[in-house]
Amino acid sequence: MHLILLMILSLAQLGLTDPRCPAESAALPVTAIRIEGLESTRPHIVRRYLQHHVDGPFKCQWWREEKAALESLDIFASVDLVVTPSAKGRRLTYRFAELPQFLAFPAIKATDQLGWAGGAGISVLNLAGEDIRLDFYIRTTLSPDPFSATEYMLYTHSPQMGDLPLEWELTVAHTDSNNPLVEFAERSFMADVVLRYPLGWGELEGLLVGSIFTVAHDPNQTLFAPGDGNTVPLFLSDTDRDWVPRLGIGLVYDTRETLYNPHFGTYAEVSVAMYGGALGGATEYWEWLADLRAYLPIWGPDVLLISSLGRYRPGRFGAYDLLHIGGANTVRGHPTLPQYYGRHEVLNTLEYRREFFERAPFSVLGSNLYLGFQWVLGMDAAFQWRDDEHPPAFLSSLYTGPHILLPGLDRLRLEFALTQVHDAPAHWTYGVSLGLFEKAHMQRFRVR
Repeated sequence: MHLILLMILSLAQLGLTDPRCPAESAALPVTAIRIEGLESTRPHIVRRYLQHHVDGPFKCQWWREEKAALESLDIFASVDLVVTPSAKGRRLTYRFAELPQFLAFPAIKATDQLGWAGGAGISVLNLAGEDIRLDFYIRTTLSPDPFSATEYMLYTHSPQMGDLPLEWELTVAHTDSNNPLVEFAERSFMADVVLRYPLGWGELEGLLVGSIFTVAHDPNQTLFAPGDGNTVPLFLSDTDRDWVPRLGIGLVYDTRETLYNPHFGTYAEVSVAMYGGALGGATEYWEWLADLRAYLPIWGPDVLLISSLGRYRPGRFGAYDLLHIGGANTVRGHPTLPQYYGRHEVLNTLEYRREFFERAPFSVLGSNLYLGFQWVLGMDAAFQWRDDEHPPAFLSSLYTGPHILLPGLDRLRLEFALTQVHDAPAHWTYGVSLGLFEKAHMQRFRVR
């Protein structure tokens, strides 16, 4: 992990400039700025990200940064700029094609724990034109065990809170599941808040996280027995329910030119969180987390991704908080089984992305959408351990396959993988994994 950290930090400076945008010499000033195509979005949302201004210079690099920031909002199918020269300067016309403000659609989700789930979803991508996203989902498992779990989730997010540059995110979820990894009837609720605020030192941001998780005791199951001769208590409290509050702080350094499908830049997060303990509840443990991702441009639009997630969790917690490895969001192609569990982990990925096209806009029944296509080749490598008495387990796989870029979902991942299973006797196996969103993001939230 330390080696990957050094590699990423040494390459971080590559994310400070856009290799696709050459430097420009002195140019005539901007004489006028027009914004076209906004039907739902309030103009001040767009102007918040514009670096050009009347009587100031025009810079290609500024336009690249504006376009990337506006596309990261994921409320536009396309963002274009028309530069009209004149004898006195340049007139800039920003043209937008908005994504649908309101969507009702089949809600699909893929997790390593429960497989594929589907149901109904309602999404407001741009509430009141203020770039506030609001989603509500009802989903049940489809494969491999139909109707074994039902999830209700409310999610809302915005990069600003009014005039404050405070990015906020709120998730509330209820899960009713026959948990196939920990093997108990899970009836849980979770509320999670994430706040990020710029500290005024370059791209550095402060991070504050808080959550409350509660799970009802299963009267028919009190121990997790993964089949390796060990047992772990499922529940810790003397009541009929475990409560797990969390409070944490951290730092984020983010130079990615866009949040969705970055071509260059670095994301680095370090944080520490307390679960229970002085906060109350049944558990008492800490989580020390480092999440590092570097996107390196190679061969035109192609990208090399290096990512590493490390979590160290000393203390006391129930089996419902164990970490499990295997599947589309950890080690692609590796089976997800109860015996692949631990308290701590390091997940690494090296991935080459061959991009055929990015964000090709199109319309369906008057609604603006976009589509992108990549082919990827990569390797996952994971270390997982329980305590000082058990040596870390190592799992790895090689994979390749297409990624389809979609609005609101980032990407649909279909990957064909080759991996070695270390059960006796050890053997090689082939697998197909399906995933949504970027794996480097989903591996943080894969358990439920």
